[in-house]
Amino acid sequence: MAADIAAIRLALRDNLITNVPSLPPLQEWENRTFVPPSPEGDDWVREFNSVVAERLAGSNTTETVGNYRILLVYPLGQGTEDIESVSTEIVAAFKPGLGLPVSPGCTVQIFRTERLAPSTSAVQSWYTITTVISWRVYSSLLG
Repeated sequence: MAADIAAIRLALRDNLITNVPSLPPLQEWENRTFVPPSPEGDDWVREFNSVVAERLAGSNTTETVGNYRILLVYPLGQGTEDIESVSTEIVAAFKPGLGLPVSPGCTVQIFRTERLAPSTSAVQSWYTITTVISWRVYSSLLG
């Protein structure tokens, strides 16, 4: 049985919401309707979850590897303290070695967490920091 990507996303999102108390309340979840605020508006967060590779890891097991990306979006001119503080909370919530239950007998394992360099948008007045959480799941083919 292949990994249940929707269940993995929910386990990662639940960990994010539960363990990052300063997460902006305005949240753009993957493939949900969302209208970003004006550049003078509120801070917000965006998530992406993608599978990078899926391969056999033994005769009856598949290994699925993916990236969960969290993009923090803040209006320009606010300084960096708040966005960096939230980004630090995200990194702390997804320490390598963390295991999050996905379903009975299936755990998503975090093996790397990286905070990318901040950037700004020339089109809109946003300051962003992205955190990339690399994960893996082993699934039985004997479903």
